[in-house]
Amino acid sequence: MATGVGLAGVAVAGFLVWRAYRDTSTEVAVDAVVDEFRAATTDVPATTAPATSAPVETTHPAAPPRRLPSAGVYVYATTGGESVDALAGTDHDYPAETTITVLRAGCGVVLRWVALEERTEEWDLCLGGGGDLFGTYYESYHRFFGRDDRRRYECGESTLLPAGVAGGDSWGRTCDGGDRTEVVRVEVVGVEPLAVGGEAVDSVHLRVATDLSATDGTTSSSQGELWLHPQTGLPLRQIDRTATTSPQVIGDVHYAEQYELVLTSLEPRL
Repeated sequence: MATGVGLAGVAVAGFLVWRAYRDTSTEVAVDAVVDEFRAATTDVPATTAPATSAPVETTHPAAPPRRLPSAGVYVYATTGGESVDALAGTDHDYPAETTITVLRAGCGVVLRWVALEERTEEWDLCLGGGGDLFGTYYESYHRFFGRDDRRRYECGESTLLPAGVAGGDSWGRTCDGGDRTEVVRVEVVGVEPLAVGGEAVDSVHLRVATDLSATDGTTSSSQGELWLHPQTGLPLRQIDRTATTSPQVIGDVHYAEQYELVLTSLEPRL
């Protein structure tokens, strides 16, 4: 998602908007996402689960061992949406519930946020031998006026949540999207309790700033806050605000996105 810590800030630059297309947005029911998860996992043999899905002792014995989040569909109470001002402009309001699906894949798990059929985000989450959680890529997708904009960013084995994280820690990551570069700065606000489904859960509260630049002159800036599960890195809450300016043949196109996600239960739907 759009913070650069798994949920990374995204530009929707690169699409051209034409009057010939009518803009629409389509909600995706939670049950439909669960059905898709079941279909995907039915085709995956149990032996393909990555070795890193087992708990890994960190270098800080006082902390519980790190593990990857359980596979399944997690439901988030959601507010916000996205907009673009091309031509007469259009808005996409996000539904009251959106989902993050966790699937076993690659070096660990892949997480996919579905806000709308026209707006998704995907990233991976892997567990290092010392207990660090890291990611190697993320991919974002938008559709406005019938035009798709899908971007994949390669981030190397960049840190998403170090072992033994504490308030005041900071780190960064740089992700390469070919003709664009994204630089992310992360600061730890602290470890604090957060209500999830009426239950108090420890969380790592991060403040995230993301800047994007592209060879075509596109610029994007994102400011966000992210609360992660300290053992698994699963997003518990996220607030994000993104603004993008992209030069097009019709003039500068401005994109904005703001949303808040709050996990409703630590137990995924299967």
